[in-house]
Amino acid sequence: MSQINQNVTYTKAVGIILMVFLHSIDFYEYVIKPISMFHMPLFFIMSGYCLKEKYFRMPLYYIWRKVKTLWWVYVKYVIIFILLHNIFCSLYLLDSHYWSQYPYTNEQIVRELMGVFVHMENHELLLGQFWFVKSLFIASLIAFSFLYIVNRVEKKYNLSIRQKTFCFSVLIMGGAFFTMTLNYMKLSFTSFNISPREFLAALFIIIGYSMKELKVRLFPCFMIGISIILIFVNTYFAFYGLMKDDFHKTINYIPYIITAVTVTWSIYSLPWHKLCNSISKVLLYIGNNTLPILIWHVICFKLVSFLIIVLFGLPCYELGEFQVIFRYADKGWFVLYTIVGVFVPLIVKYYFVKVSRTLMEKNN
Repeated sequence: MSQINQNVTYTKAVGIILMVFLHSIDFYEYVIKPISMFHMPLFFIMSGYCLKEKYFRMPLYYIWRKVKTLWWVYVKYVIIFILLHNIFCSLYLLDSHYWSQYPYTNEQIVRELMGVFVHMENHELLLGQFWFVKSLFIASLIAFSFLYIVNRVEKKYNLSIRQKTFCFSVLIMGGAFFTMTLNYMKLSFTSFNISPREFLAALFIIIGYSMKELKVRLFPCFMIGISIILIFVNTYFAFYGLMKDDFHKTINYIPYIITAVTVTWSIYSLPWHKLCNSISKVLLYIGNNTLPILIWHVICFKLVSFLIIVLFGLPCYELGEFQVIFRYADKGWFVLYTIVGVFVPLIVKYYFVKVSRTLMEKNN
């Protein structure tokens, strides 16, 4: 694996760890807000950075690939969680004391399944983080459509680096203006469950691809330091969180975009090659397996919640508190929640793959 690809993997590892960490705490606002300014855009930017030029020669294949890897993943796991909903309720993983979680009737199950297929709607609390998969799927198609046009123009007119820079700059500024306009007018495409968030995510994908095409250099140390300062300054004056569904102040868009891009590139630019071998292997494994963590970390949180219930004699229904039992997490249990949320899904996947390979070898 090249160092460039490794840097992408390291960056994704940082992003997924921060996501799990933020889901395990409900305090330290001065920690939550700065991280929220970049930890999810990071994935969209890296997705754009990894977009291969060959897909512009076969756009239908790219669309099919996204359907197979994103739409199907979304539909498959949401269906699984819908079908397991009543079992989760019986195990107190979902409880009526929190977020009005009740067992589904047969009619509700059918309605939920239809919503997943038709609109990519997901009301499963234990899989709420899957907004990201839906947004990545839609944003990928939006971004690809515009980048496809730029690529065709580039090939037809053999653009110089200066002309390419101009084209990408116009595309990015135009995308930012269009997204801000949608947000300001509070417009969304409800038929397809598409909001300004998906267009903002598409903008991040375009920015990521542009950075690769224009060969943006790694940040030196002083720029990394400036980006860290930028986080706290922009958080104070213009906080914005991409994971939120509600509309935000349009004026916060530009500081948010600048913060997300500079911090993501700062993380990418860190001297990862200087890590010791063992830490490097762990981070690379995490970065290459972000999906299992995204899917299962909330379920894994319940292991820690169960331990807290046993140790402190709490009622069983507190297992249903979403996402963690916050009054204990805020007292330091967030550390164990984070560790379990990151590593238990990876351990399960590792042994699942290992056992599967062993069985296949025996059969052969």
